[in-house]
Amino acid sequence: MVLRLTFIAVFCLISGQVLAAEGKHDLIFVTEEWPPYNYSQDGEATGFSTDIIRAMMANLGEEHDIRIYPGTRATGTLDNMPNIMAFTYFRTPQRETKYKWIGPLDRDAIYFYKRKGDSRRFVDMKDIRSVNSIMIAYGGMVRSRLEAQGLKNYVAALKNRDQIRSVLRGKVDLLANFTRLGLAYYLRNMGEASDALVPTEVSVVDVSLDIACSKDIPDAVIARWQAALDHLHKSGEYARIYHKYLR
Repeated sequence: MVLRLTFIAVFCLISGQVLAAEGKHDLIFVTEEWPPYNYSQDGEATGFSTDIIRAMMANLGEEHDIRIYPGTRATGTLDNMPNIMAFTYFRTPQRETKYKWIGPLDRDAIYFYKRKGDSRRFVDMKDIRSVNSIMIAYGGMVRSRLEAQGLKNYVAALKNRDQIRSVLRGKVDLLANFTRLGLAYYLRNMGEASDALVPTEVSVVDVSLDIACSKDIPDAVIARWQAALDHLHKSGEYARIYHKYLR
């Protein structure tokens, strides 16, 4: 009996080493409610980034749990548990060495948007400063960036739909809070034309949205998943999924 148990233990150890050598690993994917990238629908995780993750899994022949957590729980899970891949994460210089990375899932900019038909041209921050008001969210990266540049002509609203309505109804001049996918999602769900708001030539910040990974995950596993994402780009599958959400 002891000999048999010893054999099983050795077999499991060797099997684990083989799986690690092949780049396979027990993983849990976590994210939060942030449509259209990741959100719950009928009890299931969906969204652009979620579709990309599932396409990567299919390419690798693997299945892993995708869990949507409220608020900062996804970050807490990533920081305190092993084998975690968290998406959709802003890849910032401050975070660069804290995690291992796979990406980008999306690389875009958050622009200042104006109403369609607004003939004013905005080409630099001087033009942005000249307007009466800019609609933003209460907190977050956009507000921090505007404050760092000394802009004071902004107003804030908590709900994304309220932010968009304020610009559409002419209550404020500009909107700054969304990537292209994000704005397309909300305009569509509000029954508005996809070009009801159009980007100016000025961006608040360029963003890279990636998968942040626990540092205990082996580099071979990271490389394998990065290759799966690269394959989606080369095959055209990434573009197909992207345009599905941009419409």
